[in-house]
Amino acid sequence: MSKKKIVTIGGGTGSFTLLTELKELPNVEVSAIVAMSDSGGSTGKLRVDMGVLPAGDVRQVLVALSRSPEMLRELFTYRYDVGTMMGHTFGNLLLSTLEKITGSLEEAIRQAGKILNVCGRIYPVTLSKHHLQVTMPNGEVVHGEGVIDNRYIQGYTDIKLTDSPTLNPRAKKAILDADIIIIAPGNFYCSIIPNLIVPGMAEVLAESRARKVIVVNLLTKEGHTTGFSVAEFLKEMQRLSNGFLPETVLYNTNMSVTQELQELIKKEKGEMVELGNITEFEVSGVEFIGEDLLAESVKVNRDNADTVKRSLLRHDAKKVLELLGVEK
Repeated sequence: MSKKKIVTIGGGTGSFTLLTELKELPNVEVSAIVAMSDSGGSTGKLRVDMGVLPAGDVRQVLVALSRSPEMLRELFTYRYDVGTMMGHTFGNLLLSTLEKITGSLEEAIRQAGKILNVCGRIYPVTLSKHHLQVTMPNGEVVHGEGVIDNRYIQGYTDIKLTDSPTLNPRAKKAILDADIIIIAPGNFYCSIIPNLIVPGMAEVLAESRARKVIVVNLLTKEGHTTGFSVAEFLKEMQRLSNGFLPETVLYNTNMSVTQELQELIKKEKGEMVELGNITEFEVSGVEFIGEDLLAESVKVNRDNADTVKRSLLRHDAKKVLELLGVEK
């Protein structure tokens, strides 16, 4: 029996949790398409200092798909917390160095994949150097994902990628060959949308015969998606990606979290995402599947050396894949 080809699109921890589970399934062939707009934290420093493509999201995906011993996976995620290396991860440094040695991020990924015994393929969405850019109503241009991530951008008038990046041909082929495409949860404007607005991506998604699925975020992000419901996430994605809509939407229905988590969410001015008015999408034939998708262990241990905020909640990847009929 041929393996089911599953492609994830995203970046960061949302893809990580799904890929960690997908690699355990013997009947699945996994490909991960990763955003290339990251310019914050360790990745941003290396882009400036070494002139390389962003390594952070690639590094997380490599670790997610790794079948190497735990110690080697921990080595790739180790973040220095003292001295001139503070904030950098070993994996980011290694990938950036491999890119300089080989002259190609794709070759750096292949070599790192050998070291980590990776199960699956990893494709940068583009190999063109570029940045995320947002224009505000007053004309201010906010440049760079690392800056945008920490700015209030709701009400923006334009969002784009600079320097006209081109879609990676290998990422395009993976999408066209896929049986299921999963748009993973994550930082909406900084990790998800940058994949979907690469020129040509919307057209390739429309051309693909795969079942297209989005796993909607559990929480809103202050100043980015404040007040967003599932419906608002879809409207914004459709508007920015030239009308693209997935066939299936998975969203969380469990709003019960511990008092401690409620306080942490409130402190970061986030909200749990509710369904909202989905009538127009149902008329368009979009299937909505709502279930308890919260992982049992949801609190994230924050690393003081890590300058990037990480989500307080996680999806249960097993539940997500079971709903899609993808299981052992």
